[in-house]
Amino acid sequence: MALRTRLAGLIGSGALLAGVFVGVGSAPASAAGVTFGFHPYPDGGGRIYASQNGNYLGDVTWYADGDATYDGDTLCAVDAYPDGRYVSGYATFGRGVNTNGINSPGSRCKGGDVKEGQKFKIQMCLLGSTPVCSPNYGVTS
Repeated sequence: MALRTRLAGLIGSGALLAGVFVGVGSAPASAAGVTFGFHPYPDGGGRIYASQNGNYLGDVTWYADGDATYDGDTLCAVDAYPDGRYVSGYATFGRGVNTNGINSPGSRCKGGDVKEGQKFKIQMCLLGSTPVCSPNYGVTS
């Protein structure tokens, strides 16, 4: 009987420990079923993208030296899926942009020069009834 009690306790502890390790390794986004990814660009920019249940939800992109539309360094948010949420992008030096109030699919960008070679991080959030955010990803101006 004592052996059974010890084995049951050991198995229960192992299951609890496994649950802790799984919980620690999971990003908050995975609980909501949202998957984030990041694609770095050779010039220091990069794109964070999100999907859920096979649907592409949108992205946040840092253009290190602008794009065809904007001069300077540009942060863009794209809402690609009409699910009632909106996309918000944030750069740790203080620039933010979001798609709140516009129809999906839709996008907004905010540009302006940033000192060359500055390192910072960007983040993407899906905001609505249950907000969920990506990890921070490093980019350069």
